[in-house]
Order: sequence, then C-alpha cells, then structure tokens
Amino acid sequence: SRGRLIRLLLTESVILAVLAGVAGFAVSFGLSALIVHYGEVPTDVSVLLTLDSRALLAATAVAVLTIVVFGLAPAVTATKFDVLPALKNEGTTSTTSPGPARLRRIFVIAQVAVALALVITAGLFLQSFSRAMRVDPGFDPLGLVTVSFDLNLQGYTPARRDAFVLQFVERAAALPNVISAATADILPLGGEMVGATLVSEGRNNSAHATVASISPRYFETLDLPLVLGREFTRADSAADAPMAIVNETLARRLWPGMDPVGKRVHVADSKEPWREVMGVARDAKYLFLTESARGAYYVPLRPQSAASLVVRAAGDARAALSSLTAIARDLDPNLPLFNLHTMDERIRRSLNLRRAVVSLLGVLGGLTLLLASIGIYGVATHSVSARIREIGIRMSLGARATDVLRMIVRENLSLALIGVTIGLVISAASSIILA
Repeated sequence: SRGRLIRLLLTESVILAVLAGVAGFAVSFGLSALIVHYGEVPTDVSVLLTLDSRALLAATAVAVLTIVVFGLAPAVTATKFDVLPALKNEGTTSTTSPGPARLRRIFVIAQVAVALALVITAGLFLQSFSRAMRVDPGFDPLGLVTVSFDLNLQGYTPARRDAFVLQFVERAAALPNVISAATADILPLGGEMVGATLVSEGRNNSAHATVASISPRYFETLDLPLVLGREFTRADSAADAPMAIVNETLARRLWPGMDPVGKRVHVADSKEPWREVMGVARDAKYLFLTESARGAYYVPLRPQSAASLVVRAAGDARAALSSLTAIARDLDPNLPLFNLHTMDERIRRSLNLRRAVVSLLGVLGGLTLLLASIGIYGVATHSVSARIREIGIRMSLGARATDVLRMIVRENLSLALIGVTIGLVISAASSIILA
C-alpha cells in the first residue's frame, strides 16, 4: 500500500538522519573545543559554546523536525504516480515533475546564497579584526603590567588604605626592572569606565566623557603624552586640589578653537567643585580598541581610593608581575588580587570576543559551503539519473559526451550563479548593517 511505501521511505530517511546526527554531535564537540582553544575565547563566552543537555535536546528536536518535513514530504510525493505507466517504464521520461524539481533547485540556490553570505561576513569580521590589531591605543603597552585590589573587602580604614597604597607604590617603583609606577581607580581597556557629563564655565558647552581618578606619574607610566600643561603632583593628590586634566577630544568639544588650560570645568548635576584644567592629554582608547574618539576627564586620586596599580617594566613584564604579587602578599597575605595581566594581555583579551565571532563565522561558512556543494552534487546526480532516456536519445542522434556534459554543467552552474548573486546582495546588506 501507499502507506507502507511511505513508511519504508521515511525509515530510510530516519536511518540516514540518525547517522548524520551522531556524526554532527561528534563534529560539534570537536569544533567548539577548537574554537574555544585557538580562538582564545573568554570564559564567559566559552560557557556559551559548551554543549550541554539543553543544547543536545534542542538539536535533537530540530533533527526530528527535519526528518519529518524533509523525509515525509518527498516520500509522499514519490508515491503519487500511476502504477501502470511505471510498470511500463514510462515514468522515467526526459523530464521530472516540475514541482519537486523546482523545489530542489530553490534549496540549492538558498544553500549557495547563505554559504556565500556567511563566508563574506566572516571575511568582513576578519578584516575588522585585523584593523583592530593595528589600532594605536594612544599609549605604549609594551612593558606595562597591572594589578587590581579592593581594600574595602579587608575592612581597611582610610588611614590604613593610604599607608598600604603608598608602600605598595614605593616598593614597586624601587624594583630594579621598574621604570615608573602609578595608581588609578580604573585602568584603560578593561571594558569598564565611569561616565559623566561635563560643563564648561561661562560658555555652558557640555560633553559626555569617561572619568578616571589617577595618581602622579600616571601619564608617564602609560607613556601617554600631555600635549599641553603638566601632570598631577603628589601635592595635588594630597590636597584634593580642584584641578583636572582633559583629553584632546573633550577639549575640542568644550572649548572649540581655544586653549583649555586655565579654563574651568564641572560635572553636571553634582556637588563636584569647579576644577581648573591644568593639562591636555593625548587621546587614547579607554574601553575598547575599536571605539570611536571619546572625551576623557582626569582628576587627582587620593591614595585610599586607589583600586589598581600600573607599572612600566624595562625587562620581562611577567617577572615584574611576579614581583608585584610578592610585594602585595608581603604587605597583606590575605588581600585578594585580580587583573594580574600585562597590558598586551589586556589588549588581546579585549579582542577575544571579536576573535571568537570570526572563528565561529568561518567554521559555519565553511560547513555551509560544504552543504551547498553536496546539494549541487545531489541535484546534478538526480537530474542525470532521471534523464537517462533523454541522454541516450540525444547521443543516439549524434550528441557527443562533451555536449551532454556541457548541458549538465550549464544547468547546475546557472543555479550556483543565481545563489552567488543572492548571496552578494545579502552580504552587501549585512555589511551596511554591521557598519
């Protein structure tokens, strides 16, 4: 009966799908591990690339749905024919039923289009990643190391915090391979910053900027030059003097075409005092390497507010990091330390998510290209097998094998070209969205 034939064909689809599903799970485990390892994926993202029971159940549900839709539909279509013409071998004519044939061509075109779009998108991300690797952060990361700490967790009093930070900085600066040391409440390229709206006195211009509290020698340690004015001194920090340093972008936005040194600035809607601008620092990258120019506002840091130490080492940065850890442990064995990195590592970590996206898109694009190739091969094979009689008649009438081959290649090449055209349109649209 027709029902038994459908069950037979569906059983074949189920067997193939189960085998493919098992192979797919094995490949997905391997690919996710490779992406996490070679893509240097951050921990919070690598968790998302770990296959768990929910991911396996979701994939299994999709596989079952695929079996039902793409296995049952062809089985139902294949059993819709008259028995008598089939027994007389009249079912295999020069043309197949236009509906299923058209659907197969549409699937092949869609596969080629999606594959090309994924590959081009991966290429765009790779190009963006390559540009990000060459971005100037505004300071020299070579030899910089960072250590962060939270003295509030240990219940330090303000006086004890002052003493700890001053000793930590002095002992760090005294290390033989250390050029300079400074402290700050927030370090650049850490993915976090405090923002505020700044207002200029008199002109009432306003602009948003990141706010950082820094100690003396901060700009010297980062090798972040001042284009105007001077850096904070210890007297500025101790007295909490109403002084400030702005970067070039904030200076242009608050005082366009003017010298900002000596002007006064204030944090809008706050009890912060008006501060006199004593210097202008070069623009730098504060949150991410790929960010656009943003304003920056620096104020003197009281020692008890310090949360991070940044040190410039002349030799091995990792060795300097070990020495800083030893100093901190000597001052307080119970003090938790974090963000123990060289600045090169911080920069690389800031690009980890982008690197993971590039790796994932590249893998998906390659797999989709493989599927598109298999789809074209399947359509070509089915088309040839369904047109055996037609090909035989053509060759008996004088057609050469090369003529038949050219006809088959031309038909399949047209499908690929249509898919490529659609894929290019999708890629152009996605590039506009991503830009």
